[in-house]
Amino acid sequence: MSESPADPGPEQTPRAMRAPLRPLVLARPLNAQWRWWAVGLALALYFVRWGPSTVRAVAYLIEPTERAAPTVGSSVQTIVGSMALAGAGLIVLAVIAAATETPRERIGLGRRPTYRKRTAVLVFLTALMLVNLTQCFGTLLVSLFPWMAGPSIEEHPVSDTFAGAVFDTIASGVGGAVEEVIVLALLIVALRAARVSWPVVCAVAVVLRVVFHIYYGLGTSIGMIIWAAGLVGLYYLFGQFIPILLAHLAFNMQLTAVASINEFAGGRGAALANAGSGFLDVVVMVLGLLCAAFIFVQLWRSDGMELKRAAG
Repeated sequence: MSESPADPGPEQTPRAMRAPLRPLVLARPLNAQWRWWAVGLALALYFVRWGPSTVRAVAYLIEPTERAAPTVGSSVQTIVGSMALAGAGLIVLAVIAAATETPRERIGLGRRPTYRKRTAVLVFLTALMLVNLTQCFGTLLVSLFPWMAGPSIEEHPVSDTFAGAVFDTIASGVGGAVEEVIVLALLIVALRAARVSWPVVCAVAVVLRVVFHIYYGLGTSIGMIIWAAGLVGLYYLFGQFIPILLAHLAFNMQLTAVASINEFAGGRGAALANAGSGFLDVVVMVLGLLCAAFIFVQLWRSDGMELKRAAG
C-alpha cells in the first residue's frame, strides 16, 4: 500500500472536489509484527458476538426450535453488551489509525473538512436501499425456488409485553449498529492495515456477515451478498461508516417496531403500520436507487486517481 498525502485542496484536484467520493486510504500499513495482531483482535471481537450466533443460526436452520420471547431484562443485556462491544471496536479503530499515521476522519471516526451533510445522506439512503433490495431479491428467489425458504418457525419472536417490545426494538437497532462497527469498519481497516487486497477484504466481510444470518434461509442469504458487498463498496468509496450504521439501526428498529405493533395493536393499527412501512420502503428504494445512480455517475466522471490509491 503506497503512502498517501493528506486530502488535497480544491486547487489540486478540482474534479475530485466536485465529486463526493473520498476513498478509504491508510497512510501506511502496520509493521509486520503488529499487522496480524490487529486482524486477530478484530476477528476476536467478531467471534465474541457472532461466533455463538453463527452456531445457533446453523443449528436453527438444521432443526428449527421455538425461542422464548425477549424480555426487558434480556433486551437490556443485549443493549449493554452491544454498546460495550461497539466501544471496544471504536477504540481499536482509533489505535489502528494512530499506528498507521492515518487521520481518524479518513476511516470515518471524524468529519473531514470536505465531507458534507449531503454526502452522509447519500450514503445513508444508498445503504437503506441495499438492505431493502436484499429483501426483494431474497423474496424473489424464494418465490421462484421454494426450497430456498428458511424455517417456518419464527427465529426472533415479538415480546409479549409493551415494555419488552420497546426495549426489544432498541436492542434490535443497537445490534445492527454494532454490526457496522465490527463487521464493516474494524474488519476492513484491520485487513487493509495488514496489506490485504480489496477483493479479499470484500470476500471476507461478505462471508462473515452472511453466515450468522443463514437462518433466514438460502434465498435471503444469497440476497444478503448484495447488501454485504454493497456496504463494503460504500465504505471503500466514501471512507465513512456512521451513515451506514444509522441506516442499519433504522432498518432493524422499523422491522421490530412494525412486528410489535402487529402484535399489540391489531386491526386498523396493524394495517396502518404495515401500510406506512410499505410506503416508506418504496420511498427509500426510489431515493436509494437515485443515490446509487448518482454515485455511478461520479465514478464515471472521476479521474480515478484517489480510487487507484485506495485500491493500492
